Amino acid sequence: MKYIELTAQTDPEDINWAINNIMHVIHGILSKYDISNIGVSFPEYSENNLGSIVRIFGNEDNLMRVVDNDGIQTLIKRNMVNMEIDEVPSNATYVQYKRSRIDLLKGNTRNSRYQQKIGYLKGKGVVVDSDIRKEIKDRMRKETPKYPFIGTASKSTGGCKFMLYVKKVVHVEQIPVKMGEYTSYGLSKNGSCVPEF
Repeated sequence: MKYIELTAQTDPEDINWAINNIMHVIHGILSKYDISNIGVSFPEYSENNLGSIVRIFGNEDNLMRVVDNDGIQTLIKRNMVNMEIDEVPSNATYVQYKRSRIDLLKGNTRNSRYQQKIGYLKGKGVVVDSDIRKEIKDRMRKETPKYPFIGTASKSTGGCKFMLYVKKVVHVEQIPVKMGEYTSYGLSKNGSCVPEF
């Protein structure tokens, strides 16, 4: 199996911007051609950011669509990205990069959870003053996991901008290793994994 490695060649403060651009282009390609068998990985993933490298895994025909894409070629010509194509090492392990739905804990959903907690306390006869309200909000904030994200716009909803949080799940015995179907962002869908090396 082959993969493409795209490395951001920008100043450190611009790496997130470059990765967002790479992922925006990849999302455009996967959406335009309705490709669901290309997965992405972030070898430098940490809880703070996705790192400066995006690896793209898939069959050769679909990888060539990425290589030949005008958006990728523009990033390369502007010296923002370096591209390499290589074989996946045989000793690679497997991981999942999944969308974390913590972005849904904002807005109405978060307010709904807050109101449910307040209602629960009131139902128990607790007088809910401003200190209790602040404590609930602080606890909810701490409960929300922190993951790195891609600032992007959805092709399917007419360009609605949002933060797509990415969670890395390291392969353990309970996760069957399988390549397969991925989202239009190249993230794991239905348990699909990508090589990690």
